[in-house]
Amino acid sequence: MDNSKTYRIDRTRIVFEQFEDETVLVNTETGYYYSLSPSGSDILRLLEEGCPAGDLIHALFGNSKETGDTYRELCPAAYNRKYNR
Repeated sequence: MDNSKTYRIDRTRIVFEQFEDETVLVNTETGYYYSLSPSGSDILRLLEEGCPAGDLIHALFGNSKETGDTYRELCPAAYNRKYNR
């Protein structure tokens, strides 16, 4: 996985609106809609702003040692690829 890869949201297929306490995402092809959790809303916003996929964990939780430990524990394969371990 390329950790510097960014993703673009196809606004012709996916629309979303952030309200006071939730974000609703709609797939215009299927008509299905989803209510995102607060962290899901943050991830969507970061992707929309062009945050590289490999930086999402740090953008969400910071660069502390505890964040690195949590990242390594929850996503060992991604962690090892990013840090060449």
